[in-house]
Amino acid sequence: MDFNENVEITINGEHIEGDYVTYDGCHKIYIATGIDELEYMEELGYEAYPMSYLPEIYKNSCSLRFISNATLTEQYVPQFTDDIVIEVTLLD
Repeated sequence: MDFNENVEITINGEHIEGDYVTYDGCHKIYIATGIDELEYMEELGYEAYPMSYLPEIYKNSCSLRFISNATLTEQYVPQFTDDIVIEVTLLD
């Protein structure tokens, strides 16, 4: 899987900084920035994906889903939030 994407991600118009999406396969979605955060999330058992997978992962996760950063200092989408628009823009 190619993690070297040049994409911009927005959630409801807000730019999201991150390099990887990590996901537990159910509802916990975390955005990891840098290899250290990625490796930490993988040690915890999360699967890693390119950022462009975020809309599909969110769509297919259970209703308890949320999106936070890997350090838990930023919550992008709280649980039970409807009307989320996640956009992926490919950059040159």
